[in-house]
Amino acid sequence: MTSAVPEIRVEAGHYIVTYGDLQANFSRLREEAGRQFGGLNGEVSISTTLPGVPPHLHEARINLSSTSGRDTLLKAIKSRVKGGALVETLEDFVEYACVMTLRAFRQGTPLLNLANVTYQPVPFAVEKVFPLDKRCQLYAPAENFKTTLGMAFLQDIATGLPMLGFAVTEGPVAYIDWETDENDASNIWHRLARGRDYPVPDLLYLRAHRPIWEEAESLAPQLAREGVKAVLLDSAFWACGANPNDQEKVGTMFQGIDALGRLTSILLNHTGAAESGKKRRRHYGLEHFRNAVRASWELRKADTPGAEWISLGLYRDKLNMLAPEPPFGFRIRFTPYDGPIYVERDDKTVSATPELDESRPISERVKTHLLAHGMTSPLDLAKALGELPNAIHQAVRRLGNQIVREGNGRTVRYGMAARREE
Repeated sequence: MTSAVPEIRVEAGHYIVTYGDLQANFSRLREEAGRQFGGLNGEVSISTTLPGVPPHLHEARINLSSTSGRDTLLKAIKSRVKGGALVETLEDFVEYACVMTLRAFRQGTPLLNLANVTYQPVPFAVEKVFPLDKRCQLYAPAENFKTTLGMAFLQDIATGLPMLGFAVTEGPVAYIDWETDENDASNIWHRLARGRDYPVPDLLYLRAHRPIWEEAESLAPQLAREGVKAVLLDSAFWACGANPNDQEKVGTMFQGIDALGRLTSILLNHTGAAESGKKRRRHYGLEHFRNAVRASWELRKADTPGAEWISLGLYRDKLNMLAPEPPFGFRIRFTPYDGPIYVERDDKTVSATPELDESRPISERVKTHLLAHGMTSPLDLAKALGELPNAIHQAVRRLGNQIVREGNGRTVRYGMAARREE
């Protein structure tokens, strides 16, 4: 009989019980209903450090709530150990391991009294774009450079250099990829670094083949060990098990993302065919994709065949932490073959590119027009912006005291107070 005290620790979803020279590692734990298999089910790996005994003893699926399940596990372990002092401790070990894991799993997380928590300003992984340690989404149609821009953001985080004009929280980054492979991913990553004229930073990569909730168990300890601060998930369709309109799969996907650990997740998503041609598009799949994230952004590309630089607009779909701001603009240039990829921040490109400008909020477009052209009637504003007069009046009301008026009724004209003060 051993005098050892059983101990349990939890690491990235694994419940590990040690008892002297014995260890049980429980994983993939799930509460299941039903008379025969009801209770806490999972997988267990039994090992030992006892000299003269093979380190691996047994691995199996087990119902931790079942007496017969524990007896079956005990019998299997005993068959691997031929006599000796170890046999005497096995019964206690199996009982301790199962019961301690049951209690720890069902104990959950204790309540927290927010009155005792010191408030801190909301931190960001990428200032004004991706909040730190939160779920985020970036969506666009295919071939709109979601992956390239997402990886450019990752390079800013990896290096701590705000090359895109946003302050960042520096730290290791990772890329979980269901769509391409390590060759395509390294091509973009290396070419982005060449475009910035610095050594290629580290990027942890996985070519995933299973939904994120199945990948998370092996990923979480690796991400924690490397101290990863941000992960790019490419893309939502595969991460949720290839059905973004299934509530159970989408919900389980976000649980899988949370299981990756405390980090910023950037989920790349697409837009549906029905969104084509709209001034503002909706992401593909259930509304829960938007509801479950703290930041959601639409990316739009201006189709300019033959242009050296391609203009992109990043439009806020959701960001709980900050007041609304105009969209952010970027320019991207691909040099031939394996040459550098250049990505630059240029907010003015949005208003300067008609295809991107029409997707800006109407109030922002009204401001830009009035600052450029001065006092303008509502009808002329509507004509210039391609909007209905009622939409112009609503935008003017939202702008409030930023607007000055001249005249009344049919003779009214609007201008910007800031322009008049100049």
